[in-house]
Amino acid sequence: MDNENQKLKKVEKGTILLYHGEICKYGYRVISGCLKSYLVDKAGKEHILQFAPENWLISDLKSIIENTPATIFIEAIENSVLQLLPINDVSNLQALSKEELILSKQYFGQKYHCL
Repeated sequence: MDNENQKLKKVEKGTILLYHGEICKYGYRVISGCLKSYLVDKAGKEHILQFAPENWLISDLKSIIENTPATIFIEAIENSVLQLLPINDVSNLQALSKEELILSKQYFGQKYHCL
């Protein structure tokens, strides 16, 4: 993706970028810092699904692609700088490397439900 079209966002540790039940609008490429995705079960216990350190992607692709409520939370666990990726835009999908697309499909293609 060229620098002119990059949307960067700085977030502080503890910032929740996506809440369970919201429609996910972005994928996040971590430029610096670290994010986590997790779900919370009926007993209130947190279950971490993924950590996203620098140069990793994190999102709820099912929510983005199908325009359905997210089944996960995404939170910054360090002060972070993120590249916002509106993945439902085909031109942005083309900007991802083959490895990132494979990882996204393998990881985010799975269905997660509250336990």
